Amino acid sequence: MSLQRQAASEKMITVHLPPYDPPPAWIPPEERASDPDYCGDLNDFLPRKIILRRPNPSTQLGFHIRGGKEYRSEIYISKVINSSEAERLGLKIGDQILSVNGVSFSGLDHPQVIAKPSQRGLSLEVDPHLE
Repeated sequence: MSLQRQAASEKMITVHLPPYDPPPAWIPPEERASDPDYCGDLNDFLPRKIILRRPNPSTQLGFHIRGGKEYRSEIYISKVINSSEAERLGLKIGDQILSVNGVSFSGLDHPQVIAKPSQRGLSLEVDPHLE
């Protein structure tokens, strides 16, 4: 099975999904949609766009990152500050930052990434980390 969705960058993304597993028998059918052991919403697995606004460019973003080309890693959220705008918008530890304001973060080293977000409004494309 595959699912297609048009991403913020206007590229078509195809996601190949494993075969369907029926919900666990111990979860009554009327409770399955809200049970944490079963989620039928495929959008939870697709990249999402988050608009993060801050009062001025020197205000903290509300999250920390790790990774970069020098670590042979992409850029990931390593900490989300409690009660921050980032937390309110749903950023989570382990989310991968794909791009900011349309600029891909793939292959950038850590200092390049730190230098990028100097504007008040940031548009982040994030690939979710699912626990």
